[in-house]
Amino acid sequence: MNILQPVGSRSYILPVAMLAIMLCNCGSPHNVSDKTMDNFIIKTSSRKIKERFTRAKEIADSVARIVIAPEKLGNFYCTYHFEYYDEQRYSNDSIIRPPLNYHISYVLLYEGDSIGSSVITVDSTFKVTYCRLDEMIGQKYFLNDKLEITKTKALSISSAKGIDVNSTHAPAVAEFRSNAGDSYNRNTQTLRNLKTLIYLLDIEKRRFYWDIENHCDGCTELKVDAETGEVFDKNKITFIY
Repeated sequence: MNILQPVGSRSYILPVAMLAIMLCNCGSPHNVSDKTMDNFIIKTSSRKIKERFTRAKEIADSVARIVIAPEKLGNFYCTYHFEYYDEQRYSNDSIIRPPLNYHISYVLLYEGDSIGSSVITVDSTFKVTYCRLDEMIGQKYFLNDKLEITKTKALSISSAKGIDVNSTHAPAVAEFRSNAGDSYNRNTQTLRNLKTLIYLLDIEKRRFYWDIENHCDGCTELKVDAETGEVFDKNKITFIY
């Protein structure tokens, strides 16, 4: 399938009770669907803006299906960021003009945790200009049982190594990362090579981990391997005034 050709879809506003059920169930790797579960509807009265957003989302989804697998996209929800020359607007903002870029972030819901935030950017001409491939491949690894240390498990491991998971002064923050910054960028790759690039990234050995810290002077920062649970790169944060 040509990933620049959108496919038809509809958006629905779900009752709160139904959405709650989906949120409870979508963490399962067996949630089979080729659509993300957020069902976001852009806040605008303009039909043209709605249609352009729908097309951009369909294009981004088509890329995500290539990286992740079509039947597993239902384990993700998306957040949205609209970029203009002079401002940035987000999911809760009203949109009165088409943006220059649609930044669509794919968040994996897995075993009750939110994992990663892989960005796919589609510009105003409906070309994919950016995709955070390494992080999205890491999310796929959770669904394929190649990684098993979720955010909750990583925080539990880190609590024995100096992270204060109960701090209210400097709450513990855990971010999903990889030791590579691989991404698709239209300045360096073409979409014709996207599948080849994904294949090369997929077979290359890389390390996925949780970057965890209490962000305060003298507090601990460390990393927890998302495959093995090994703790590494433990340091103390020092503020310079």
